[in-house]
Amino acid sequence: MYPSPNFSRLAVALITVCTLASCATYSKVSERRPRFMPFTSGVGSLANAETGIVKAMRIDHRDPLTALGEYMNAAETALDQLKRSPNDKTARKTYNFAVGRIIATIHDAKLDPWTQPLRVPANGGEFVLTHRHDPRPQWNPALYEFTPADQFDVRGTYVTERTTRDGIGAPVVAVGRELNTEARANFTTDRIYYGVTAIARFEDHRCVLSFEVRWRWKPSG
Repeated sequence: MYPSPNFSRLAVALITVCTLASCATYSKVSERRPRFMPFTSGVGSLANAETGIVKAMRIDHRDPLTALGEYMNAAETALDQLKRSPNDKTARKTYNFAVGRIIATIHDAKLDPWTQPLRVPANGGEFVLTHRHDPRPQWNPALYEFTPADQFDVRGTYVTERTTRDGIGAPVVAVGRELNTEARANFTTDRIYYGVTAIARFEDHRCVLSFEVRWRWKPSG
């Protein structure tokens, strides 16, 4: 069992609160495309995975399925390395970044691996992208829009630096698709927000996504 990253609890809370609660006086939230800086040099499986990420980031807007295949190959390679060496920081960073880009590409390209498996072409054979079923209906990922937290830039009076804690998975903001019809009566927002950690597991060319909920934000006032 690997630890999960914890920076989402503070950073994602700031993103959500500042976006919705009109705190522009103190903080400003903007969305940006994250930069990827390869962590290794030379040859080897991790270096190849990082090369795949760089390639995918060049094409993910015009060819999202091909980019997804590259991101999944990179994540699987990094995860295999973590199974051999759980303390390998380079493998962990590569895995987390690749998983974040899988989530971002699904969102940006409006892909739907939640209601049915999605076939994704890739070097070495296609992947089937799907998700881990949860019996609780409110945890159905089809009910949410997911955006990686590393795509947000939070600045302001009370935000002096961005910090992270090592762990496995990509911190993600989950926003409910459906309006909360009782929001006015209950003095809450019109949508529900979660801070979650996205995990990708691989089983015989199946990429299975799951989400660990870190907190739920349904404010009053």
